[in-house]
Amino acid sequence: MRHNFYTYISFSINIYFILLTINNGLITSIELTDPDSIIFNEELIDEFIKNEIQQGFPGTALIITRYGKILKQTVYGYKLKYDENGTIIEQPQLLTLDTMFDLASLTKMYATNYALMHLVAQGALNVDDTVKNYIPQYCGCNPDNECRETRLIKDLLTHTAGYAPSVEFYDPARVPSDLFSQDKHRTEENIATTIGFQQQ
Repeated sequence: MRHNFYTYISFSINIYFILLTINNGLITSIELTDPDSIIFNEELIDEFIKNEIQQGFPGTALIITRYGKILKQTVYGYKLKYDENGTIIEQPQLLTLDTMFDLASLTKMYATNYALMHLVAQGALNVDDTVKNYIPQYCGCNPDNECRETRLIKDLLTHTAGYAPSVEFYDPARVPSDLFSQDKHRTEENIATTIGFQQQ
């Protein structure tokens, strides 16, 4: 799975640069004011992706949009092709338009970061503000008198707030009984009020 993951990242980056830089038949015209004026060669895109799949890449989902209008949306290959050992399974499962992808830590880069930059640009968020300024229930101190009220947005963004890398709420063998949770709302409450800080 790790091999597939890194292949996915590399492949996605390749697609990104091809769409942006090749001007020989792929993108021939871009007008900033009209989404209908962007022209690209669908056959060339399809051929490129299908060739990668033939060489072993499991599958990918592609969407090209401009100003909220979908210009192309296509899935290729399989959502499940290899087992946990990297062996091809007997009956691979095809990708569909509603296939959900586990982005894992990529969510921070491709969702959270962009959302935060947008909010900062709008003046709706200041990274030097305390977290409590935006989440009032984020409060409480640990026995060493380290308090959530002093934590800043930028502390969370730079991994300097004092939290452990991972708290496995779902596993009763790995967390104290008061932190064990398989309920979204209780987990959110634990994050806001209960989890202790590590020494800086």
